[in-house]
Amino acid sequence: MSPEDVKLSISIMHAPWSAWRRGIVAAQTKVIRGAPGVVRFSVVKDVWREGFWRTARACLEESYRAPGATHHLILQDDAELCRDFVAGVRAVVAARPNDPIDLFCARKEAAEAEAHGVHWAELADAIFGLAIVYPVAFIPKWIAWDRAHVLPTLNSYDTRLRLYCGCADLPVAFCVPSLVEHIHNGPGAHRERGVNVHTSTTTAVRFLKDRSPLEIDWTKGASTPVRGGSFKTYLKANAVHMKGI
Repeated sequence: MSPEDVKLSISIMHAPWSAWRRGIVAAQTKVIRGAPGVVRFSVVKDVWREGFWRTARACLEESYRAPGATHHLILQDDAELCRDFVAGVRAVVAARPNDPIDLFCARKEAAEAEAHGVHWAELADAIFGLAIVYPVAFIPKWIAWDRAHVLPTLNSYDTRLRLYCGCADLPVAFCVPSLVEHIHNGPGAHRERGVNVHTSTTTAVRFLKDRSPLEIDWTKGASTPVRGGSFKTYLKANAVHMKGI
């Protein structure tokens, strides 16, 4: 698949009662709306504070309204975007079009990938929900599996995705460097904690920021990523969230 063949639907998960986050979403929107390759763009607002998973699922379902999209990106409202972000996402996806791709990595495997001269990692025990792009065909399969196997009380979008991919023996790829970073500062960064409004202190091992992802050969390591983590250990720790376990 070439980058030009990648057609994106993009949804932002948004806590609209936060003025700080509204400012970030406005900046994200300027980058995304009308960008080449974006066939649908939406901001999904958690107006009633229903929680992280309900908002994420609504974002996932936005992909059903995007005919022509090959991939669907869910972006959170505290993400800083690198230079040439949308074109970079298309380039990254073209290198691994069949797998979910996490555009953020805060684990040591990212540094190991860089040291080995490759741009990919796979982790069996972690996912970061800041920005994840999915093949559109992946989404209904995940949602159907989730309804059958995961308890409704689990609010974590990241954990639900990791459980599905691990149980289905599907890889989640992490691009290295990261195309996004958590925005840690701002007037509302620490006092707006609550349902679906948290400020992460997690930092990408490597973030492109002002460097363009178009300068990178994303095929390097696409089939030979650095791998880490144990899903068996992860599943044992999170089995409490699953039905029948």
